[in-house]
Amino acid sequence: MRLERSLAAISCALVFAGGPIRAEPLKVVGGYLDFNYYYDTRDLNVLTINSDLRMTSRLEYFSFVNYMNTARTSRNQDLAAYYTEQNLRWALPSELPFDLGAQFASADGGKNDVLRAGARWRASSTPALSPFLKGLGVFFATTIFPVQFDHRDGYHWQIEHVYRVDLFPEAWGRRAYLSGYADHNLGPGRVPWVAEHQLGIRVAGSLHAVVEYRYNGFLRDKNGVGLGLEYLASF
Repeated sequence: MRLERSLAAISCALVFAGGPIRAEPLKVVGGYLDFNYYYDTRDLNVLTINSDLRMTSRLEYFSFVNYMNTARTSRNQDLAAYYTEQNLRWALPSELPFDLGAQFASADGGKNDVLRAGARWRASSTPALSPFLKGLGVFFATTIFPVQFDHRDGYHWQIEHVYRVDLFPEAWGRRAYLSGYADHNLGPGRVPWVAEHQLGIRVAGSLHAVVEYRYNGFLRDKNGVGLGLEYLASF
């Protein structure tokens, strides 16, 4: 019942803050599928799938799924653990650089489901910053989730930063990039970070060689480096 009330409240917030709803048909107007497979130095094999669908000019769905084997085992080919985030974003009208968002996160194990609601600021779409950041080939956004429903005691919330930088686009033709995110989990007791920073170099077509620094404050082995391949399909 609590989850149902939470979903209803988030839906109402998206409707009223987003302004009058027009009959804009739902259809895929753009997006991408991004597959990453690499070996993590913490004895992990990792498969990450990112997907993004723009269903209208203002409504966006983003999915992140991370599969990995259990650390320090000999089952290096078994994808035995997972973490996923499913996001809906609704852009505010009048070209404002803000989105309302709802996120469902889940991990393997019991009582690990989390429902969040908040707002995202797109620095790259802010008039005062956009010319400078776009001139550098930079995308940057910050999301604050002040509303969070989970199975833990106390009030928890999250701040998420994401970025992408095209490295030397004029000289290299957008062949190399640096991208990543950092999640700051706030609440009573520990306030761990989770962050990933990936350097990718296109080797052929949509195939990239990648190296990634990975930090997870929830794990015993917090730091790792991933080496592998990425395939990006845009549509």
